[in-house]
Amino acid sequence: MTDAQALGFALHQSPCSHTHFSHCKESLLKPSHSEAVCLLETWRDLKRRGGMIVGKHFPTRRWSELLPHVALLDRVRGKMDFRVRLAGFGLFCFYGYDLRGKRLSEIYGEGRFLSRYGEMDEVLATDQPLVSRVSVYDGDEPFLAREVLTLPVLANDTRTRLILSASFWTQRRWLN
Repeated sequence: MTDAQALGFALHQSPCSHTHFSHCKESLLKPSHSEAVCLLETWRDLKRRGGMIVGKHFPTRRWSELLPHVALLDRVRGKMDFRVRLAGFGLFCFYGYDLRGKRLSEIYGEGRFLSRYGEMDEVLATDQPLVSRVSVYDGDEPFLAREVLTLPVLANDTRTRLILSASFWTQRRWLN
């Protein structure tokens, strides 16, 4: 039996596939990663002028390096769930599979799903960003850490509300 691979990454070695890793998430008042700060400032400036529009304001050449670490989600009509419209290759490697087309309820277990859904719902309800730090531990040792900036944005039609979630890695000791 051979391991599934994607461009040289052994997907069974993704951080989310290891049960001995512990995951910790904490809310932050503001981002500290310089690129996250810049994206948040850009989003705030665009919000004053009607909002950040996917396809017009994001992605752009300025944010091209961030694209592997971005997910774009939309609310599933008539259901308490969100669907991943787009997910970059960095998230593919982190989760060990392609998130595109998956619902949050499929990605996260029951306990984590309700929390994650609540965060996404709040971002849309308040039209405000959410900043968090997500860390993965191997025992007591931090293995991976990322700041996650979650923003309400608009689809290209300027009516459909979406969520843009971008990961900014602050510590990365990848398994592959």
